Amino acid sequence: VNLFAVLQNQSQLGRWYYQYYQEQSAEYIMFVVFCGMLAMMLIYISLKFVQIRSVEYAYYAGYVLCFLFYFLILTEFLQTSGINQTPWVVYYAINISQVLAYCCYFPFFRKFLDIGKTMPRLDSVMRGFTWLVLAYCLIDGVLFFLPSTYPLRWMLWDGIRVGLIVFSVGVLVAVARLSTPFMRYIMAGSLAIVVFGLAAMVFSYWPELIERLPVPLNFPLFYFQL
Repeated sequence: VNLFAVLQNQSQLGRWYYQYYQEQSAEYIMFVVFCGMLAMMLIYISLKFVQIRSVEYAYYAGYVLCFLFYFLILTEFLQTSGINQTPWVVYYAINISQVLAYCCYFPFFRKFLDIGKTMPRLDSVMRGFTWLVLAYCLIDGVLFFLPSTYPLRWMLWDGIRVGLIVFSVGVLVAVARLSTPFMRYIMAGSLAIVVFGLAAMVFSYWPELIERLPVPLNFPLFYFQL
């Protein structure tokens, strides 16, 4: 009976390990494919900037570079170097890279749609909000060296994420009346960022909502990648 129990436990352990291996492999493949897409996009946008010398392509290249750094940190690519294990990366850079991405995207948005000419007031608001987000990055960098402020940093991080989502929705509503071909692409992409970014944030706080779904639908970051 004891031998049977041991064999049964080993069988259960084997099934558990196989399921764990499948999930880890699926997650790794998902990250590799997505980082490859970002890398190709970065190369293309950078070459367009060299060819056209238009500043909005430089902003968009910075936007893609921030997210490429963020997702590379989350994969095993940088584990051998130990970069993604340093306190500066774990407790500062990995979050700030997401925020800095928006600091690059907002100027791209303004320049690409020429908001300064069509909607000068919105252009000023977006410029001011970008500086506000940059100020947050600087303040959080200072608080990083003060361990006792960690709860405050967490509250500020949640606040800036919610603020970015709310502000992005407000901007999309404001520019919805611009019926240009470029605007349709920008609206579709920006709306996807808002919706799926919010979904990823909700699922990261309440993972039980998706834990029974098949791979990769049970990973909160998958929705952010979408």
